[in-house]
Amino acid sequence: MKTRRVSHLIATVVVAVSMASLTSAAVASDIEISLEVKSAKQRVSANRTEEAPSPQKAAARPVFTGKAGEDLVVSWKVTNVGKQDTFKDVLIHCVVVAEKEPGQATVPDLKDAVQESALTMDFAPGGSATGEFSLSIDQPGAYLVRVETLNMRDAHGHEHYAALDLVRK
Repeated sequence: MKTRRVSHLIATVVVAVSMASLTSAAVASDIEISLEVKSAKQRVSANRTEEAPSPQKAAARPVFTGKAGEDLVVSWKVTNVGKQDTFKDVLIHCVVVAEKEPGQATVPDLKDAVQESALTMDFAPGGSATGEFSLSIDQPGAYLVRVETLNMRDAHGHEHYAALDLVRK
């Protein structure tokens, strides 16, 4: 009886460790994106790179809360952390757009973006790009700040993004 329980326990542990390995491998990415919003008083970062499409639910986004009209600096970095593949003609898109509420699951319509920028480049292994801009939003409300890759899905199977919510009071 003890042998059966020990075998069952060992099998359960092996399955759990295997699932953890598969989960971390599924989340691993060749592209890493970091995003930061800062003011004179605080700094909030989003350092988790999400993939789209993904069977996994996206993690909760960090939230930067501050006063409407406060001067902000938004900075981001995109890096090819892979060892072999060069990604050609990757469009890096950065957008700040009003959303209905912080944590909104769907990306809002981008036609009324508060701030939007983009660049296209090749990412060799270890290659990176950075961007920074000043921002002041006078209108109270919730805003999505998102940096994403575009043009990778056909060759790579998915896009990458990092995002945070900006709440102006």
